Amino acid sequence: MPSIAELGEFGLIKLLSRRVKAAPQILKGIGDDAAVIATMPDSVILATCDSQAQDIHFRLEKIDPVDLGWRAMAVNISDIAAMGGNPWFALISLLAPAETDAALLDNIYIGLQACAETFGVAIAGGNVSRNPNTLIIDITLIGMADANSLLLRSGAKAGDSICVTGTLGLSAIGRYLQDHPSAAAQMPEEIARKAILAHHKPTPRVTAGQWLAAHKATSAIDISDGFVADLQHICEASSVGALIDAKLLPISEELAHITNTLQLAANDFALAGGEDYELLFTLPAEETETALQNLSATCGVSASKIGVITELKDILVVNDGKTIRLDRLGWDHLSGQK
Repeated sequence: MPSIAELGEFGLIKLLSRRVKAAPQILKGIGDDAAVIATMPDSVILATCDSQAQDIHFRLEKIDPVDLGWRAMAVNISDIAAMGGNPWFALISLLAPAETDAALLDNIYIGLQACAETFGVAIAGGNVSRNPNTLIIDITLIGMADANSLLLRSGAKAGDSICVTGTLGLSAIGRYLQDHPSAAAQMPEEIARKAILAHHKPTPRVTAGQWLAAHKATSAIDISDGFVADLQHICEASSVGALIDAKLLPISEELAHITNTLQLAANDFALAGGEDYELLFTLPAEETETALQNLSATCGVSASKIGVITELKDILVVNDGKTIRLDRLGWDHLSGQK
């Protein structure tokens, strides 16, 4: 049998999911942003878990511990947002070397609690254990949702509009600046700070997810592994393809400035950068314009149409009059590859 690096993250998930037995109360298990568990007739429990591991997801010397705590909580809340749910309570496991300064963990918890309070989450408990060399923050988050208006990856149909909240690529260029101090030194301080903060302290789109669930969005996912990689998850779950118009990608002024200065391609960061934690969603074509206007007005976040769902199974991007077929782009946590 191959190593987990050879299998890749999603290959391993497919392998291990064969060992998991179905249960009648689990309406949606492995394969979406959060599990869906039946409770009362009109509501379901959402359950998700995500971890932040030192030297894989973060480097302690590069991030403020308070921001690290916020980030660890936010990436879990984002999964609940992608299902149109309401985050409810969290269980936190900390694994740390015995010599870890308690002040570090204290500051991480300040960030965890700040993010939890912002989005109405109660930290209900967890576990602390020793780990030989590195710090790991592992969170299980429970949420609730209306059983009749869940957002899933599997509902996209040919002709639907492909849309995103916010902008794409700023987190990825922030990570790039963090890893390339000489490049960051070429930027105005405020622009570099905003980009790095986008990477360290994402904002989960909870209100937007709930609005979309109540207003006929046909599918959704949060953008963690990269726009194209996460779009591919929707396409695979819905048995469809996609056509993206590169000129419609929502690029922030900061990303445009940084990439122009460094002679990098902004679209590369937008399409494949990852960790934006914006929502990628689909809407019926005839309702898109009105829905995006109302979403922005109600939730205070911009939203853009950038493509259309197709019957073909490929993901295509139109750029400068050329149509390009994209293979999976994004981050695979186990292979460590784009």
